[in-house]
Amino acid sequence: MTGMVAGFRRDDRSGPRGSGWAACLLVAGWCSALLAADAISVSRLTAEPVSAEPRARANIGSTPQEPQMPLALAAGPNRGDVAILENVPVAAPVQMAQAPQTAAPIGGTSPPPKLSAAMLSPEAGSRSLRVVKDKSAILKTNRAISQASISSPEVADVAVLSPTEVVVTGKKFGTTQLLLATADGDQLLFDLLVEVNVQLLEEMVKSLAPTSRVRAQTLFDTIVLSGSVPDAITASRIADLAEMLSPGKVRNQMSVSGVQQVLIRCTVAEVNRTALRDLGMNWFAGGASWSRGFFLSNNLNQINPTFVQNNGLANLLFGQQTYTLLPFQNGNAVNLTFGFPRAELQFFVQALRQNGLVRVLAEPNVIALNGQKATFLVGGEVPIPLALQNTFSVEYKKFGIQLEFTPHLQSGQMIRMNVQPEVSDIDPTRQIVVAGFAIPAFRTRRFESTLEVGNGQTFAMAGLLNETVRANASKIPGIGDVPVLGTLFSSVQYTRDETELVILVTPELVGPLDPQQVGPVPGQNMPHPNDAELFLAGQIEKPPVPAPPMEDVPRARPPVNAFTSGDRAWASSAMAMALRGTYGMSYDDDEP
Repeated sequence: MTGMVAGFRRDDRSGPRGSGWAACLLVAGWCSALLAADAISVSRLTAEPVSAEPRARANIGSTPQEPQMPLALAAGPNRGDVAILENVPVAAPVQMAQAPQTAAPIGGTSPPPKLSAAMLSPEAGSRSLRVVKDKSAILKTNRAISQASISSPEVADVAVLSPTEVVVTGKKFGTTQLLLATADGDQLLFDLLVEVNVQLLEEMVKSLAPTSRVRAQTLFDTIVLSGSVPDAITASRIADLAEMLSPGKVRNQMSVSGVQQVLIRCTVAEVNRTALRDLGMNWFAGGASWSRGFFLSNNLNQINPTFVQNNGLANLLFGQQTYTLLPFQNGNAVNLTFGFPRAELQFFVQALRQNGLVRVLAEPNVIALNGQKATFLVGGEVPIPLALQNTFSVEYKKFGIQLEFTPHLQSGQMIRMNVQPEVSDIDPTRQIVVAGFAIPAFRTRRFESTLEVGNGQTFAMAGLLNETVRANASKIPGIGDVPVLGTLFSSVQYTRDETELVILVTPELVGPLDPQQVGPVPGQNMPHPNDAELFLAGQIEKPPVPAPPMEDVPRARPPVNAFTSGDRAWASSAMAMALRGTYGMSYDDDEP
């Protein structure tokens, strides 16, 4: 504001003639006060008044400076020198500013844009302006502008809309300087920063995750995300939104609040029943110069009667030559032999009824951090020889109870996990011998799947119900088909196997315990027997010292990084001896 013209109408009826001169003096004083206030506002706006024109031009041609603190804007009446309208869509003024010139004279022919933002005034002392890429910001001043310049035209464009309005359009991420020259010879210098539309990102984050406390900051085209989110899925979705605005330029520094450790309880239960019925007969008769006989076995092993070989082709003697007939179904199980040694007459009977039961109950537990893999093994390793060209090597095969899983926390306390449980043991009945080395066989129950369950819920991952029946009969044709008598010339075996298998998985969010909350571990309170108890009474162990009742254990406050809701209480003794151990804990919202 360079001056002001004030007028008044003289009215002789309003008072004495001297009152008109008094009014003139009053108006003159008012104008002087306004001019002084105008000079003060200019000094505050520029922070470092630029009064020399050569110095201002030098600043325009210098390299872009480091970005300073953003211009703080506050709504209110336009009483300063400059008002800023931000986030105006690119319109006609941008087309006007696309010319390579860096100075825009007054009197441009392009029509002013349609403004959609409210008028804002900068705080005194602010020198930094922020402009979103491909959008415009309007600076409005009550002082006449003679010229506007941008030090880096490739970063932003400037155009003068009117003697008191200037529009700045962001073209490229970066920093530059804006110089406004007023008609009265003053110069206003601003640091201009062209950045990503972080306001749009914040609005999208509020719509996606209202409970999140996420702050988005920008430096040119880089977005820095900070704050806390309720779960990892929400953090991933917010990061994906930021990637849409600035691909490859997102720095994720968000933290996930709440419990991030997952305990998995895997139960593998198996019952295997086996029923075997076996019956077979052999007989042998011989003399001093001859021998006659009938055999269904060529491997008696445990029982080696007279003139009966347990290897080779023979069990029927004729001189020194041996011949082979039919074998027993289970030659190692011959359990009855009788005969007349002088007459060289012998009978062999194999009769067996066998029932077997195998029960497997494995309950491995393991804890893993969100997104990390955890493994668990209780068992051992068996050496298995591997034959090479001129030598051999040894490879170790793991067996026992194994568990491997990777949890991923979802929204709503849902847990998605990849689980691989395995229970294996050595099966000596099926081992083989190769080059003098015994190669063991294994019975394995293995399962692998990816599933999603809620916190504390149980999922039946797999199950098996198997029934196998095997029946074998060996006999001499013709005579073996004769009723009753044919039994002496036959061998029969009947086997029935039943298997039931189920695998249960229960994931749970857990937190650590305070030191005073840790209870006794298994075997900690088990005393050793003395000499009298060991040698006289034969006690190799004594009953453990009973632990104090759970009600007498003082309660402590829950860990700050454990469960976020509910009230911790010591579990009952029945629950404490479950999979959580003797110091398991549960929720009890009704307890004070």
